[in-house]
Amino acid sequence: MTAPETILPDLADSPDAMELRFHVRSLLQDLDTTLASLNAYLPLPPREPAQMWRLRGIVGDATVAIEHDAQHHLPRLLELIAATSENDEQEAIRPASAPRETKIGDEDLPLFQPTQEAAVRRELETSLGLVLKILSEAQHRFSEVAEMRGNNGRRLRAVALQAAAHLRVASVAAQRCLALAVALHHIADPAAAAAEARDQEFATPLREISLEGARALQTCPHCGAPLGSGDRTFTGSYCENCRTRYFEPAQRTDST
Repeated sequence: MTAPETILPDLADSPDAMELRFHVRSLLQDLDTTLASLNAYLPLPPREPAQMWRLRGIVGDATVAIEHDAQHHLPRLLELIAATSENDEQEAIRPASAPRETKIGDEDLPLFQPTQEAAVRRELETSLGLVLKILSEAQHRFSEVAEMRGNNGRRLRAVALQAAAHLRVASVAAQRCLALAVALHHIADPAAAAAEARDQEFATPLREISLEGARALQTCPHCGAPLGSGDRTFTGSYCENCRTRYFEPAQRTDST
């Protein structure tokens, strides 16, 4: 892995330059780890609940890592390039905004049936191959950034923005891969799929009630079921028995 002192070697030492090198190194390390973990699961393992569960976890971890890179390391890297680099013709470098986060919701994903297992596997292998290709290109661009000589801010920012575009596409593609990996796991392990569906049902409130002292409730005012520490939320309490969410009037948020 690239040593800190070899990243942007011509950049004058400063706190901003040190942080810039940190973000470049972190991006290269993250991409190396993500590429290795996904490559290890191609071709896909045989259908078996434990294997599909591990595959789901690997794809999930990769999806989170890519999103973290795109939403945390990359925006700060672009800001630091603007702060530390000179530009040809003395043109000012404005920090670019972070790539817009694109979330794929459940409503955007098709439902898969067990009889579609072969089709889901083919699509997942194809989608993982695409993610690997995009990430490899992003890694190549960040390596260009790390090895760049001189202090050409325009060129440095241009290459970083190319990497940003790759990461944004990879983030959306990885979410698609995760949906497919979850589908394969559910096909291979119907019992786990049913348990997750039950948990999701229990976690979805049928009603929400504003109530003073919501976090201190010992019993559910709606159905009388006992409530304990495990039923506390950030803003109140939640009764799984009748699926009622209670929240403090002054603290209501969108999270449970």
